[in-house]
Amino acid sequence: MAALSLKVNLVKQKTIKTLQFEPTILVQDALRIIDEKVPQATEGERTNYGLFLGEENERGRWLEPSRPLNFYPLSSGDMVEYKSKIRLLKVYTMDGAVKTVQIDDSKTVGDILQSVCAKMGVGNSEEFSLVLYDETMDESEEMKTATLNRGTLKKDKTGTGGHHSVKDVSMKKMEERDRRKMDEMKKKLHTDDEVQWLDLDKTLREQGIDETHSLLLKRKFFYSDQNVDIKDPVQLNLLYMQVIICLLKFDTF
Repeated sequence: MAALSLKVNLVKQKTIKTLQFEPTILVQDALRIIDEKVPQATEGERTNYGLFLGEENERGRWLEPSRPLNFYPLSSGDMVEYKSKIRLLKVYTMDGAVKTVQIDDSKTVGDILQSVCAKMGVGNSEEFSLVLYDETMDESEEMKTATLNRGTLKKDKTGTGGHHSVKDVSMKKMEERDRRKMDEMKKKLHTDDEVQWLDLDKTLREQGIDETHSLLLKRKFFYSDQNVDIKDPVQLNLLYMQVIICLLKFDTF
């Protein structure tokens, strides 16, 4: 069987070397060969490095160490990247907080979820899942509106008896503005049936998620109230914020 000649992009060194491999060898053995021939290509733990195959019109995928090279659509002359699988990921929570965590980009979302929950102090990870963070959910404008409303209310309270009509008009405008704001918020919110949960058995790359994206950690299952630790402030706060948003959906407020 003819050898497979691949262009290996050594990302750390910013160089490309052409190496030959047996098509039937496992990816993990190909990694070992690269380590032996170019030992300076790694930085830190060699176990954190992998082979990444970029694909046209796609974001690419990591080659699984336990798969043979000929499992993938590789031909002589193709290029693969030899680089670290470790990267930073921004994860938002329902209370608007954000935490940057270090993840293994080649792992499945299920494995990443376990790691994220552990680093964020969430004990009941089996009740949570991840969704793609929607930048339009940024609440900065909502905070500005709330601040404006408080300032308007304060101004109205200082009015005298001779300005009741002006005050009534102002209150009516505030109510209309708040109603529009609430309607806009509802359009951004989704019911649980509409949420596009990430597939726990696939990697982020397989679901079109790369370094430019952020994720949202959200409770997916409610098994039992007994699972809610009243002494866990992180869990209580996330549960509280999700309940508040659910109430907004159904116009309970």
